[in-house]
Amino acid sequence: MRIASRGGQMLSSHPLVEKEALITAGLAVLTFAAFGCWFLMARRPQQWAAWVERENDFWRAKGLLPATFAEKLKGWEKGRTLRLLAGITTCIGLIGLALTLVVWMKAVVLRHQRIRMPYNPALQVRPARPVNPGKPKK
Repeated sequence: MRIASRGGQMLSSHPLVEKEALITAGLAVLTFAAFGCWFLMARRPQQWAAWVERENDFWRAKGLLPATFAEKLKGWEKGRTLRLLAGITTCIGLIGLALTLVVWMKAVVLRHQRIRMPYNPALQVRPARPVNPGKPKK
């Protein structure tokens, strides 16, 4: 994937600009968004309730959400179930990010580490012609 070039050098070969890194960054953003929602739900319930009220009022004013469904949705968004789901999502996201960082660290270490191969005589290169030191060249 070609991202950009700087001085003739491709940035896509850099490990932090690869497709997997961009996907991981997106998942990190979603994890921290889930953490923010969970924090508001668990630690500042009045602020979360006010935000839910404003959101439901917005969708009701647009005419996209019927009043009865908005009330049911409001109860669910302020309830314990959504708080539990946000907490579980945050934990799963943090575990996934930690595992991804461990894999990246191991990949960087292995990329810069010399690999010692065991001695195998079958893989040794033999000279094409043996040199005869007894005969002088003309």
